[in-house]
Amino acid sequence: MKQLTTQQRQKIKACYQRHWLYSHLYSPAKEMERRLSTLRISPEELFVECMGQLDLFLDDPEAYLPIGRSLYDDYYCELRERGNLSTTEKEVERGSVELCFVLNYLFSAIEEEILAISVTSHLTESLINYPETYAELSQWLEPKLWVASQTRFFEELGRYVDAKPHLSATIEKQLMEWNEGPSTSQVDEKSQSEGEIYSNRQVVILFQELLNISLSAEDTNIKELARYIHKVTGRNVETIRTNIKRLNKAYDVSNIDINRITKDLEQFSPELAKAIRARYD
Repeated sequence: MKQLTTQQRQKIKACYQRHWLYSHLYSPAKEMERRLSTLRISPEELFVECMGQLDLFLDDPEAYLPIGRSLYDDYYCELRERGNLSTTEKEVERGSVELCFVLNYLFSAIEEEILAISVTSHLTESLINYPETYAELSQWLEPKLWVASQTRFFEELGRYVDAKPHLSATIEKQLMEWNEGPSTSQVDEKSQSEGEIYSNRQVVILFQELLNISLSAEDTNIKELARYIHKVTGRNVETIRTNIKRLNKAYDVSNIDINRITKDLEQFSPELAKAIRARYD
C-alpha cells in the first residue's frame, strides 16, 4: 500500500473528489483514519489502494486469487513497518482489518465475476480470525458504506468492470508527477513505455538477477532492497516495493522483460545474458 506525501494526498483529493469510489469511501475512510492513534491510512491512500487491487483483479482474476489470500498478512507487515515505537499490535491489527473490510465490500459488489466471490471468501476468512475487531467494524463501518449513494456506487462499479479501464496506471503516473522528493525519483513513464529506459518491473528483475537473491520476504528484507534500488536508480521506493511484491506472487515472469534485459546485457556480458535466459526458459 502506498504511503502518500501531503502533496500527493491533496492532489488526489482535488482530482478525484467526485469520483464514484473516492466520494463513496471518503466519509467512512476519514473516520477510520481518526480512529487509528498513530498509523495514518488516509482516504486518498485507501482510494489508491482499492483502485490498484481492483485493476489487478480485473487484469487477471485467476492470477489474483493468491494475492487475495495473503492481503491481511501483507497489510499487517506493511503497517507494522509504517508504525513507530508507540504503535501497538492491536492498532496494526485494526488497520489491517479495516483495509480488508473495505476491499471485501468492494469485491462483494462485483457482479457476474465468479472469482470475485472466491476473493471475498478469502477476505472473510481473514476477518473472522479477529472477531472482536471485525464485530466492531461491522457495527459502525458497514452502515456508513451502505448509504443512499450506494446506488451510484454499484452502477459506476458495474460500468468500470465491463469497460475494464486501468485508472490505477493513470494514478501511478500522477503520483510520480506529484512526488515531493527530488526529480531523480520521478521516472518518465512515457520513456518507460517507449523502451528508452527500463520499467520498474524490469529494474527489479535485473537487480534480482545481479544480486542473486529471492524476492520472498522470508528470504530477503524487501524494505531494504527497495531502498537500495532507490539509492542506485532514483526510483520511487513504494513503487519499487509494489513491483517486488507483485513479482514475488506472479506465476511467471514476462518473456518480454527477460528478452529486453538479456538483449542489452549481450552487448557487454553475453555469458551473464545467457545464464539469465537459461533460468527462465
